[in-house]
Amino acid sequence: MNDDYLLPSMEDLCWLLSAEAAPILDEMAPRDTSDFGVVSELHKRIGQDRAVLLLQQIELRRRARVKFPEADRMFFTPLGLEQATDGWVAAYKASRIPRATGSAPLGDFCCGIGGDLSALARDREAIGIERDPIVALFARANAELLGATSCDVRTEDVAEIDPSEFATWHIDPDRRPGGSRTTHLEMQEPSLETLESLLSKNPNAVMKLAPASDLPEEWTSRCQSEWISRDRQCRQQVAWFGDCAETPGLRKATRVFGNAASVAIDSSPSDVKIDFAFVTGEGERPLPRSPESAWGRYLFEPDPAVLAADLTGDLAEQNNLTAPNLNIPYLTSDTIPETRLLSTFEIEAVLPLDRKRVRRLMAERKIGRLEIKKRGVKINPEQLRKELKLKGSESAVLLVLPIGKSVTAVLAKRISIR
Repeated sequence: MNDDYLLPSMEDLCWLLSAEAAPILDEMAPRDTSDFGVVSELHKRIGQDRAVLLLQQIELRRRARVKFPEADRMFFTPLGLEQATDGWVAAYKASRIPRATGSAPLGDFCCGIGGDLSALARDREAIGIERDPIVALFARANAELLGATSCDVRTEDVAEIDPSEFATWHIDPDRRPGGSRTTHLEMQEPSLETLESLLSKNPNAVMKLAPASDLPEEWTSRCQSEWISRDRQCRQQVAWFGDCAETPGLRKATRVFGNAASVAIDSSPSDVKIDFAFVTGEGERPLPRSPESAWGRYLFEPDPAVLAADLTGDLAEQNNLTAPNLNIPYLTSDTIPETRLLSTFEIEAVLPLDRKRVRRLMAERKIGRLEIKKRGVKINPEQLRKELKLKGSESAVLLVLPIGKSVTAVLAKRISIR
């Protein structure tokens, strides 16, 4: 189905969000929407325009299941789904915002289809600001569906908003106003000048940014930068200002747990529980050196949020881990630390990356399923897999990295730790 969002009439949009369309959406959800007969039947039943709109919504809901536990009840646009904060990360961020002592609501500027807004408004008043009236309509519907009863959405331009009417404001600037994605704040919308103006009027702010975004130098000492991952991907960088900054000037890396197979976040405010692990530090700390050729029993790979925040050295020092290569963020130890910010591998063999030797080792261990991970070396994992001629019923992981002037292969088994 074409990714370009159908430009429907407001009447058809309101129908899609109505109780009249809901049973048809539920009925069609499990069916093969690429089947000509199914599509033709739907066209005859509700008309072509509404059928196209409804079929596209079903496809978007299917895509959204990896981001939202409640995806089958929500409404999306293609761009809105792509840019929205997923349900688990949004719930974590909302849990971090301090409770206001007064009656002022929270503000969610550039709220999109309401990923963050719905989490912010679960148990307190929140107002979304969105200049696109269609997207605002979807945000309002999603907040209602997800139990955010104290929520409103206003169709306004953020540049014209007075942030002082809110206890705290959250913003998700558009990172591709010209069509191409950018990590430069000065090229996003609202502009850096507008963000500065908003901060000057209300410093209690939360900014959602791309993981690779560089903050203005004057911000780094007064905000806390946090990189957040879920499901082995660094999802976003968040700049916390004012009362929202736990430790201004320090960095934080957080792993949020939750995936499409986990239990949905309960819409009841008192039952929402967020599971996460984190590390804080100044960042850019040198990795502790391992004695040459010294490997512990285990090898560790830091979580993507730790790597993005440049907190690998802090994490290593806090957990008594060392690095065989100071330029490659793999760590080692004889024991498994308690932190959940590491992928853990039990080392079975360490040898030079000699194809014949590695192939012989694979045959001896009867390894037929092999995950190949590489860092700092130019190899093609799929080509290497073919050269190893794998046969057998056992599974393993091969980690390839440079040690000194040679390339080393580490045969290991992945250990799952929650």
